[in-house]
Amino acid sequence: MSDDFKTRWIHTVRVDSGTVRPVDVLRDSAWVAGPCFSCGGWFNGGRRIWFVSERDGWAHLYTMAADGSDRRQLTKGQWEVTGVALSRDQRTFYLATSEQSPFELHFYRMAVTGGPRERISARTGAHNVTLSPDEQWLADVHSTAN
Repeated sequence: MSDDFKTRWIHTVRVDSGTVRPVDVLRDSAWVAGPCFSCGGWFNGGRRIWFVSERDGWAHLYTMAADGSDRRQLTKGQWEVTGVALSRDQRTFYLATSEQSPFELHFYRMAVTGGPRERISARTGAHNVTLSPDEQWLADVHSTAN
């Protein structure tokens, strides 16, 4: 990220040669460091990258091939992805989003290919969820103004 927070780069680096290759650049005249701006990782055997970007004006989940091609926006709308975790089997993303309201955060799961999200948290308010290592349990720190 640039010192003025107006440009964010995603690079890949070849371990064998040290070759650095930019695969995504995001520029904004105001700010590029929104919610989950440093969220990202690899999946599909290192062939795909997942990351959160404000490319459309909202923080949403994207994937792309390791060479920067085949970019796919997996979430869309006037709300933000504030947290992402990839399941151990790499078939599911777990997401924290503000879909319901800017004043609420809920926990969802969605296939790595995108599509419908399944909301897991139910109660009104903010949910800060942590999955157990075996993904069989979750700890939900819940708060509400009421």
